[in-house]
Amino acid sequence: MTNLLNQYYEFAIELLSTLGICYGKVTKVFIMPKASTRTLGICKRNRDYSGYWDGTFSISLNPCLFADGVNDDIIVQTLLHELIHTVYGCFNHGKKFKFYAQIINNKYGYNISRTTDSSKFGVELPKRKNKFE
Repeated sequence: MTNLLNQYYEFAIELLSTLGICYGKVTKVFIMPKASTRTLGICKRNRDYSGYWDGTFSISLNPCLFADGVNDDIIVQTLLHELIHTVYGCFNHGKKFKFYAQIINNKYGYNISRTTDSSKFGVELPKRKNKFE
């Protein structure tokens, strides 16, 4: 699985590089140990031993993306979404994030946005448990 994830990641950064988009340094790309009920991917700022951001990022993907029948494009699209967060000034979903998302969408036909309906892509997130039941 890790080799496959690396192939998707390399493909995604090739797409960004082709467009001249300077993404940040990602030190780790991995599959979440447990499926999230809310998100397909997460980009986090890495911290040094003193707790300050060290200038690098980690990206994790929901294991649901790798279920049978899930289209490869949603994996790449999710990686691209998380990689945009590594671009200077794009760690939120503000104007700059949307600007880069639109460039990628226009060039490659993806639908990168702030949020997505995962069921449109055949990705079923686990149901959230009500802690009072």
